[in-house]
Amino acid sequence: MNTPLIDPGIRRSVLVLGSIALVAGAATLVLAVAEGQSLLASQGARLGTLMHLNPLGGIVTVALSAATLAAGAVGSPRLIQIAAGAWCVAAVQVIAQSGREPNVFGGTASTLAFFVALGAGLAALGFAPRPHASPDPEPTP
Repeated sequence: MNTPLIDPGIRRSVLVLGSIALVAGAATLVLAVAEGQSLLASQGARLGTLMHLNPLGGIVTVALSAATLAAGAVGSPRLIQIAAGAWCVAAVQVIAQSGREPNVFGGTASTLAFFVALGAGLAALGFAPRPHASPDPEPTP
């Protein structure tokens, strides 16, 4: 598979999004464990006003963040698109479980917004047009 690499600015943006998600996911995981929550606690730990996640939600967020960071490090548009899709699947899961017992990720509407923002942002970066390499100029006689 010969996938063209992305622009360095797009790569940096993907890495920034992945880093933000990693910090948020790790922080909610630490808070949830510190509160003594079970793996599938319905109401997850609250990270300020950003989101709620239980330990499983924190683990999934950290794993998706690692995938996002790997996609940014490799610089493959296809991997960035896959990471975007994974964040969107996590968002759909939050919608499906919202207000129900058990809530697998312990997420709320703010968690949904966080996941959708990451999925949409990564999708925009993954599908961004890539500059084409200019052909070699023909030698002049």
